[in-house]
Amino acid sequence: METIHYISDFTYFSGKKVSPKYGNVLNALREHIRYIARKEQGVFTFNLNPKTWLEKAKTEILKRWDSRVALKFVMALPLSTNQENVNEIAKVLQDFIAKELNVNPENVSIAIHLHKGKSGNYNPHAHILVYPRNKNGKKLRLNRKDLSKFHRKWQEKLKQLGFRLRFNPDELKIPHLGVKLYYDKTAQELYKTYLLLKEKKKTVKWLEENHAGRSTAGAVLLGKGEEFEVKEFDAWKDYLKRLINKDAKNFRDKQKKALAKHFKRLSYNPKDKIAIVLVNHRTGKTLQRVVKVEDVLTDKYLAFLSGKNAEGYSVYASVNVLKDNAKKRRKEDFKPEQKRIYLDLDAKNVKSQELIHKLYDYLNLKGLPQPSHIVKSSKGNYQVYWTLDEDVDFQTLEQIMLKMNIDLGLDHTQDVSRVFRLPYFRNKKPNKDDLVVNIDALNVLVNGKKVGQIKATGKAVKFEDFKRLIEEKVNLPQPKHLSVDGLDPEIERIVENEKQQKEIKEVKRLQSLGFKRETAEYYKVLSNLIDELYTKEIEDYYFDLKQFVEIAFNRNKDKSPSEIDLALVGLVFKRFNGKPPLALKRFLRQLLRASAKKRGKRTPETYVNLTFAKVESYYDKPINVVVQRVKSSLADKLAEKQKRKGGGSSPSSSPKR
Repeated sequence: METIHYISDFTYFSGKKVSPKYGNVLNALREHIRYIARKEQGVFTFNLNPKTWLEKAKTEILKRWDSRVALKFVMALPLSTNQENVNEIAKVLQDFIAKELNVNPENVSIAIHLHKGKSGNYNPHAHILVYPRNKNGKKLRLNRKDLSKFHRKWQEKLKQLGFRLRFNPDELKIPHLGVKLYYDKTAQELYKTYLLLKEKKKTVKWLEENHAGRSTAGAVLLGKGEEFEVKEFDAWKDYLKRLINKDAKNFRDKQKKALAKHFKRLSYNPKDKIAIVLVNHRTGKTLQRVVKVEDVLTDKYLAFLSGKNAEGYSVYASVNVLKDNAKKRRKEDFKPEQKRIYLDLDAKNVKSQELIHKLYDYLNLKGLPQPSHIVKSSKGNYQVYWTLDEDVDFQTLEQIMLKMNIDLGLDHTQDVSRVFRLPYFRNKKPNKDDLVVNIDALNVLVNGKKVGQIKATGKAVKFEDFKRLIEEKVNLPQPKHLSVDGLDPEIERIVENEKQQKEIKEVKRLQSLGFKRETAEYYKVLSNLIDELYTKEIEDYYFDLKQFVEIAFNRNKDKSPSEIDLALVGLVFKRFNGKPPLALKRFLRQLLRASAKKRGKRTPETYVNLTFAKVESYYDKPINVVVQRVKSSLADKLAEKQKRKGGGSSPSSSPKR
């Protein structure tokens, strides 16, 4: 008997990460249960009661809004699983999961699907839901070792039951090939091809026909400069190992040099601690490690990072240095004094050349030095760093970076725990696969002509040059030439005109998505106001506010700006159970007041008070009181209507026919 050994990633249902299409975690959980327990042939459920699950979830949410309410994952089942033995398999699964995760068996629900997969092959598998509290009532906390142990124990269990294991080719990683120096997506594909041919008993004709001159993504080269003849599959395997390892060493050397250059230009000491963060944009899974800079450059650690990168994880690192005893990437774990200023030139909303030009003008206008280091994270996107010649209190650096971000219209990246991409790993965001690289300069172009350059000097800069940005009186030098003819006002006019055209295009785009023109224009106004009114006081709520604005507009595409304001305030109150923090409440009032003035409201303060009063009424009074008030109002209206029609008949009298 044969079985595929495969277990998916463990993920949680939580209020922290809920898709906008579901609205809340209860809806997301309800839809998932509906999907895995759908009524069709080949679907069997065990201990899966939707009502019970939703009640348990509600109790968790009442304790804490972002609480984890369910753990879910998928397990491959033996290929011999059928309708006759499905009950027995489910019992084995339930007992195994309850034992290994230390939970009560009644808290494990299973939905088994016995049907063909997308490939057309028979694909029996089980969807698992686990209530995330152990037998002692404490929250489940699963780390890497727990997950590895779970996989290993399941493998042992299958062998005890007499099954011969077959690994899922889609989940194979290069260690099965024996390659230690480098992991690459192409190398994975080669090994999968080898397994596929071996499984189907095909010859190696494919390789003989395709080896000549065929190159991969800079990692594996097949048959270059050497004769190739393979008759045995094991020989092919050895040949692939040899080729991959040979070219991998060249790649690893380049990778080490790029990272060493990056760390040197940012003036790290080998013993400095930084946080490495791995993010899988497809699954949403995040891994985090706190390591010394010198450890990152070891072959073993780079193999680990490259392997995760090949699996689909983007590789990030904290810009700032953590304390020597730090184990997490919390704000309080970073050293109070740092020596780096950084900007993220993200061209998601504007042309990259516009951002480069803007930064070039800004550096000249403010008399700021050229950056110490520049990293190209993807096409049109850049990370710009200045390394200071002294350690500075980070609160001061934060003010400087905030000022620069606002002046340049960039995303606010001034927080101390900010992570940026590491060079010589691939950007794994959807629809991207760019290699992150160090670059020496950004060219400034006007009408296709090079008019200037932002150059990475690799040197430390003086803090005094940046300190002027937050001082009240600043004597700025005259700006240098900004174009071929020195017509800097003309450049400003062109940039401003392009910006206006872009805003018009954005409004038209929103209209094509179903927004009213008035609503589409208001979306831009409100988003810009949040950035204009931004203060340190609402730093912790900034991204939440942006998200609330987006949700309010998406749910009310055909509504007026006043109704959008009401929806926005309602979302904020709902998020904090009717009691938002005072700082956030104060900012909301300021935001609505400013937007009311822009829309020409005669009494902005009164408008803000009425908007808040409507929302607060639902949280100050119990819901049944509000419902009763509505019923009474409807009864009064009905009585008045009947009085007008029937000349004073009472509300209780029967209407005339």
